[in-house]
Amino acid sequence: YSVERAAYRHAEMVSTLTHGMRNRIVAKGVPEHRVRLFEPRADASLLEIAAAEGESFRRKHGLEGRFLVVHSGNMGVKQGMEVILEAADRCREEESLEFLLVGDGAAKERLLQRAGELGLKQVRFLPVLDGAEFRGLLAAADVCLVTQRKTVSDIVFPSKTVTYLAAGCAVVASVNPGSEVARTIYESGSGVVVEPEDAAALKNAILELRAEDLRERRRIAREYAVNRWSAARVLGHLEESLVAAASRTGAAGARQAHEA
Repeated sequence: YSVERAAYRHAEMVSTLTHGMRNRIVAKGVPEHRVRLFEPRADASLLEIAAAEGESFRRKHGLEGRFLVVHSGNMGVKQGMEVILEAADRCREEESLEFLLVGDGAAKERLLQRAGELGLKQVRFLPVLDGAEFRGLLAAADVCLVTQRKTVSDIVFPSKTVTYLAAGCAVVASVNPGSEVARTIYESGSGVVVEPEDAAALKNAILELRAEDLRERRRIAREYAVNRWSAARVLGHLEESLVAAASRTGAAGARQAHEA
Protein backbone atom coordinates (compact mmCIF):
# COMPACT_ATOMS: atom_id res chain seq x y z
CA TYR A 1 0.00 0.00 0.00
CA SER A 2 2.88 2.37 0.70
CA VAL A 3 4.32 1.72 -2.75
CA GLU A 4 0.87 2.24 -4.26
CA ARG A 5 0.39 5.57 -2.48
CA ALA A 6 3.86 6.72 -3.52
CA ALA A 7 3.19 5.79 -7.14
CA TYR A 8 -0.10 7.70 -7.16
CA ARG A 9 1.42 10.71 -5.40
CA HIS A 10 4.27 11.12 -7.88
CA ALA A 11 2.44 10.16 -11.07
CA GLU A 12 1.55 12.87 -13.53
CA MET A 13 -1.11 10.54 -14.91
CA VAL A 14 -2.75 7.31 -13.74
CA SER A 15 -4.53 5.18 -16.33
CA THR A 16 -7.18 2.53 -15.82
CA LEU A 17 -9.64 0.42 -17.81
CA THR A 18 -13.12 1.10 -16.45
CA HIS A 19 -15.21 3.82 -14.85
CA GLY A 20 -15.51 1.75 -11.67
CA MET A 21 -11.74 1.39 -11.40
CA ARG A 22 -11.33 5.11 -12.04
CA ASN A 23 -13.73 5.95 -9.22
CA ARG A 24 -11.77 3.68 -6.86
CA ILE A 25 -8.51 5.45 -7.70
CA VAL A 26 -10.01 8.93 -7.28
CA ALA A 27 -11.40 7.81 -3.92
CA LYS A 28 -7.81 7.10 -2.84
CA GLY A 29 -7.07 10.81 -3.14
CA VAL A 30 -5.70 11.06 -6.67
CA PRO A 31 -6.93 14.28 -8.36
CA GLU A 32 -9.57 13.52 -10.98
CA HIS A 33 -7.73 15.31 -13.78
CA ARG A 34 -4.80 12.94 -13.35
CA VAL A 35 -6.84 9.74 -13.73
CA ARG A 36 -7.53 8.86 -17.35
CA LEU A 37 -9.66 6.09 -18.77
CA PHE A 38 -7.82 4.01 -21.39
CA GLU A 39 -10.36 1.46 -22.53
CA PRO A 40 -9.52 -1.82 -24.29
CA ARG A 41 -9.26 -1.82 -28.05
CA ALA A 42 -11.45 -4.09 -30.15
CA ASP A 43 -9.81 -6.46 -32.61
CA ALA A 44 -10.58 -4.76 -35.92
CA SER A 45 -10.73 -8.08 -37.74
CA LEU A 46 -13.74 -9.11 -35.66
CA LEU A 47 -15.73 -6.22 -37.08
CA GLU A 48 -15.62 -7.90 -40.48
CA ILE A 49 -16.69 -11.45 -39.62
CA ALA A 50 -18.86 -12.87 -42.41
CA ALA A 51 -21.95 -15.04 -42.04
CA ALA A 52 -20.28 -17.65 -44.28
CA GLU A 53 -17.68 -18.27 -41.56
CA GLY A 54 -20.44 -19.20 -39.14
CA GLU A 55 -22.08 -21.50 -41.67
CA SER A 56 -18.77 -23.28 -42.23
CA PHE A 57 -18.30 -23.70 -38.46
CA ARG A 58 -21.79 -25.16 -38.09
CA ARG A 59 -21.23 -27.67 -40.90
CA LYS A 60 -17.89 -28.76 -39.49
CA HIS A 61 -19.34 -29.44 -36.03
CA GLY A 62 -22.75 -30.76 -37.12
CA LEU A 63 -24.65 -27.79 -35.68
CA GLU A 64 -26.93 -26.88 -38.59
CA GLY A 65 -30.34 -25.69 -37.43
CA ARG A 66 -29.34 -25.39 -33.78
CA PHE A 67 -29.75 -22.27 -31.65
CA LEU A 68 -26.21 -21.85 -30.32
CA VAL A 69 -25.60 -20.50 -26.83
CA VAL A 70 -21.87 -19.89 -26.44
CA HIS A 71 -19.50 -19.23 -23.57
CA SER A 72 -15.93 -18.72 -24.71
CA GLY A 73 -12.86 -18.01 -22.60
CA ASN A 74 -11.39 -18.90 -19.26
CA MET A 75 -13.24 -21.54 -17.25
CA GLY A 76 -12.25 -20.40 -13.78
CA VAL A 77 -13.85 -20.07 -10.38
CA LYS A 78 -14.95 -16.46 -10.71
CA GLN A 79 -16.90 -17.19 -13.91
CA GLY A 80 -19.33 -19.35 -11.95
CA MET A 81 -20.14 -21.41 -15.04
CA GLU A 82 -22.15 -23.93 -13.03
CA VAL A 83 -25.11 -21.62 -13.65
CA ILE A 84 -24.85 -22.42 -17.38
CA LEU A 85 -25.11 -26.14 -16.67
CA GLU A 86 -28.08 -25.54 -14.39
CA ALA A 87 -29.77 -23.43 -17.09
CA ALA A 88 -29.08 -26.15 -19.67
CA ASP A 89 -30.61 -28.70 -17.30
CA ARG A 90 -33.76 -26.59 -17.26
CA CYS A 91 -33.76 -26.48 -21.08
CA ARG A 92 -33.97 -30.23 -21.72
CA GLU A 93 -37.28 -29.86 -23.55
CA GLU A 94 -35.93 -27.07 -25.76
CA GLU A 95 -34.50 -29.43 -28.35
CA SER A 96 -33.24 -26.68 -30.69
CA LEU A 97 -30.79 -25.34 -28.07
CA GLU A 98 -27.11 -26.27 -28.03
CA PHE A 99 -24.72 -24.96 -25.36
CA LEU A 100 -21.09 -24.65 -26.45
CA LEU A 101 -18.53 -24.12 -23.68
CA VAL A 102 -15.26 -23.22 -25.36
CA GLY A 103 -11.85 -22.83 -23.75
CA ASP A 104 -9.93 -24.13 -20.78
CA GLY A 105 -9.27 -23.32 -17.14
CA ALA A 106 -9.07 -24.51 -13.57
CA ALA A 107 -12.79 -25.33 -13.35
CA LYS A 108 -13.11 -27.23 -16.63
CA GLU A 109 -12.72 -30.75 -15.23
CA ARG A 110 -15.29 -30.05 -12.55
CA LEU A 111 -17.70 -28.69 -15.17
CA LEU A 112 -17.18 -31.74 -17.38
CA GLN A 113 -17.89 -34.01 -14.44
CA ARG A 114 -21.02 -32.11 -13.47
CA ALA A 115 -22.34 -32.10 -17.04
CA GLY A 116 -21.83 -35.85 -17.13
CA GLU A 117 -23.64 -36.35 -13.82
CA LEU A 118 -26.61 -34.37 -15.13
CA GLY A 119 -26.56 -36.16 -18.49
CA LEU A 120 -26.62 -32.90 -20.43
CA LYS A 121 -26.72 -33.95 -24.06
CA GLN A 122 -27.26 -30.34 -25.19
CA VAL A 123 -23.93 -29.20 -23.72
CA ARG A 124 -20.73 -29.58 -25.72
CA PHE A 125 -17.21 -28.68 -24.61
CA LEU A 126 -14.66 -27.49 -27.15
CA PRO A 127 -10.96 -26.71 -26.59
CA VAL A 128 -9.28 -23.36 -27.17
CA LEU A 129 -9.79 -22.57 -30.87
CA ASP A 130 -7.34 -21.11 -33.37
CA GLY A 131 -8.03 -17.75 -35.00
CA ALA A 132 -10.10 -18.94 -37.96
CA GLU A 133 -12.14 -21.38 -35.86
CA PHE A 134 -12.77 -18.74 -33.21
CA ARG A 135 -14.09 -16.34 -35.85
CA GLY A 136 -16.38 -19.08 -37.09
CA LEU A 137 -17.63 -19.72 -33.57
CA LEU A 138 -18.53 -16.07 -33.05
CA ALA A 139 -20.20 -15.85 -36.45
CA ALA A 140 -22.22 -18.99 -35.70
CA ALA A 141 -23.26 -18.01 -32.17
CA ASP A 142 -26.86 -16.92 -31.65
CA VAL A 143 -26.33 -15.81 -28.05
CA CYS A 144 -23.06 -15.38 -26.13
CA LEU A 145 -22.80 -15.58 -22.35
CA VAL A 146 -20.87 -13.60 -19.76
CA THR A 147 -21.16 -15.12 -16.30
CA GLN A 148 -19.71 -14.06 -12.97
CA ARG A 149 -20.22 -15.12 -9.38
CA LYS A 150 -22.06 -12.77 -7.03
CA THR A 151 -18.86 -12.19 -5.09
CA VAL A 152 -16.89 -10.86 -8.10
CA SER A 153 -16.05 -7.18 -7.82
CA ASP A 154 -18.25 -4.85 -9.84
CA ILE A 155 -15.20 -3.26 -11.44
CA VAL A 156 -14.08 -6.49 -13.15
CA PHE A 157 -14.52 -6.23 -16.92
CA PRO A 158 -13.74 -9.45 -18.83
CA SER A 159 -12.28 -8.90 -22.29
CA LYS A 160 -14.83 -11.27 -23.82
CA THR A 161 -17.39 -8.46 -23.49
CA VAL A 162 -15.45 -6.38 -26.02
CA THR A 163 -14.89 -9.42 -28.24
CA TYR A 164 -18.56 -10.41 -28.30
CA LEU A 165 -19.82 -6.94 -29.17
CA ALA A 166 -17.15 -6.32 -31.80
CA ALA A 167 -18.18 -9.59 -33.48
CA GLY A 168 -21.80 -8.48 -33.43
CA CYS A 169 -23.06 -11.03 -30.90
CA ALA A 170 -26.21 -10.78 -28.82
CA VAL A 171 -25.32 -11.23 -25.15
CA VAL A 172 -26.86 -12.52 -21.95
CA ALA A 173 -24.86 -11.30 -18.96
CA SER A 174 -25.38 -13.18 -15.70
CA VAL A 175 -23.67 -10.55 -13.54
CA ASN A 176 -24.29 -8.07 -10.74
CA PRO A 177 -26.60 -5.35 -12.12
CA GLY A 178 -24.26 -2.57 -10.94
CA SER A 179 -21.19 -4.05 -12.63
CA GLU A 180 -19.21 -2.65 -15.54
CA VAL A 181 -20.37 -5.52 -17.71
CA ALA A 182 -24.03 -4.82 -16.94
CA ARG A 183 -23.58 -1.11 -17.65
CA THR A 184 -22.10 -1.92 -21.05
CA ILE A 185 -24.88 -4.32 -22.01
CA TYR A 186 -27.52 -1.80 -20.92
CA GLU A 187 -25.82 1.03 -22.81
CA SER A 188 -25.27 -0.94 -25.98
CA GLY A 189 -28.68 -2.58 -26.12
CA SER A 190 -26.90 -5.73 -27.27
CA GLY A 191 -28.61 -8.11 -24.90
CA VAL A 192 -30.07 -8.89 -21.50
CA VAL A 193 -28.71 -8.69 -17.94
CA VAL A 194 -29.85 -11.16 -15.28
CA GLU A 195 -28.90 -11.77 -11.67
CA PRO A 196 -25.75 -13.85 -11.21
CA GLU A 197 -26.04 -17.51 -10.17
CA ASP A 198 -29.76 -17.55 -11.12
CA ALA A 199 -30.25 -20.44 -13.54
CA ALA A 200 -33.97 -19.82 -14.03
CA ALA A 201 -33.33 -16.19 -14.99
CA LEU A 202 -30.55 -17.22 -17.36
CA LYS A 203 -32.78 -19.78 -19.05
CA ASN A 204 -35.60 -17.25 -19.45
CA ALA A 205 -33.26 -14.65 -20.94
CA ILE A 206 -31.90 -17.14 -23.48
CA LEU A 207 -35.43 -18.12 -24.53
CA GLU A 208 -36.41 -14.46 -24.68
CA LEU A 209 -33.64 -13.74 -27.16
CA ARG A 210 -34.40 -16.89 -29.13
CA ALA A 211 -37.87 -15.48 -29.76
CA GLU A 212 -36.43 -12.26 -31.22
CA ASP A 213 -35.09 -11.41 -34.64
CA LEU A 214 -31.52 -10.90 -33.43
CA ARG A 215 -30.26 -9.02 -36.46
CA GLU A 216 -30.91 -5.66 -34.79
CA ARG A 217 -29.14 -6.73 -31.59
CA ARG A 218 -26.13 -7.77 -33.65
CA ARG A 219 -26.08 -4.54 -35.60
CA ILE A 220 -26.17 -2.27 -32.57
CA ALA A 221 -23.62 -4.42 -30.71
CA ARG A 222 -21.08 -3.94 -33.48
CA GLU A 223 -21.94 -0.25 -33.86
CA TYR A 224 -21.39 0.27 -30.14
CA ALA A 225 -18.05 -1.52 -30.29
CA VAL A 226 -16.89 0.65 -33.19
CA ASN A 227 -17.91 3.87 -31.45
CA ARG A 228 -16.37 2.94 -28.09
CA TRP A 229 -13.43 0.60 -28.73
CA SER A 230 -12.17 1.30 -32.25
CA ALA A 231 -8.41 1.76 -32.66
CA ALA A 232 -8.91 5.32 -33.89
CA ARG A 233 -10.86 6.34 -30.78
CA VAL A 234 -8.82 4.43 -28.19
CA LEU A 235 -5.38 5.29 -29.56
CA GLY A 236 -6.39 8.88 -30.32
CA HIS A 237 -7.45 9.39 -26.72
CA LEU A 238 -4.26 7.72 -25.50
CA GLU A 239 -2.09 10.01 -27.61
CA GLU A 240 -3.99 13.11 -26.52
CA SER A 241 -3.68 12.17 -22.85
CA LEU A 242 0.04 11.42 -23.04
CA VAL A 243 0.79 14.67 -24.87
CA ALA A 244 -1.22 16.62 -22.29
CA ALA A 245 0.62 14.91 -19.40
CA ALA A 246 4.00 15.57 -21.00
CA SER A 247 3.06 19.21 -21.54
CA ARG A 248 2.11 19.63 -17.90
CA THR A 249 5.36 18.01 -16.80
CA GLY A 250 7.34 20.25 -19.14
CA ALA A 251 5.59 23.37 -17.93
CA ALA A 252 6.17 22.41 -14.28
CA GLY A 253 9.86 21.82 -15.00
CA ALA A 254 10.18 25.18 -16.72
CA ARG A 255 8.60 26.94 -13.75
CA GLN A 256 10.96 25.22 -11.32
CA ALA A 257 13.98 26.16 -13.44
CA HIS A 258 12.81 29.77 -13.63
CA GLU A 259 12.22 29.94 -9.87
CA ALA A 260 15.68 28.50 -9.25
